[in-house]
Amino acid sequence: MEDGSVDAKVLGEARELIAEHRADCLWFLGSDAIPADGPSIVRLLQKIERHSDRATYQKARRLRECLSRNSSATSAASSL
Repeated sequence: MEDGSVDAKVLGEARELIAEHRADCLWFLGSDAIPADGPSIVRLLQKIERHSDRATYQKARRLRECLSRNSSATSAASSL
């Protein structure tokens, strides 16, 4: 599997988790706060981690770590 498809899959899963938990974990944000890029998705996943139950925390953390790992690798490669 290519890196791009992994990123797209993880981004899709993250967006689904954010949508699913907007009312219970992100209630303090406006409903128009839609993540457009990786860094904004990572920030929302961090907020979900802080305001969720254990199972949701674990999902959000796994997705955030995948996104952070991929973006770090991209950043390191671009600095060569």
